[in-house]
Amino acid sequence: MPNQTYSILDLGTVSGSETRAWAINNNGQVVGDAQTGIGVAQMYRY
Repeated sequence: MPNQTYSILDLGTVSGSETRAWAINNNGQVVGDAQTGIGVAQMYRY
């Protein structure tokens, strides 16, 4: 299996107070959630 390299990208906070990354899948996609300005959690996959 070849070596893989990764980089970090700041996704911001979607105008809320926090963003969390929960996992990285085998394709290198990050999943997590971000709290909006009104306190609603929005899920994301990047």
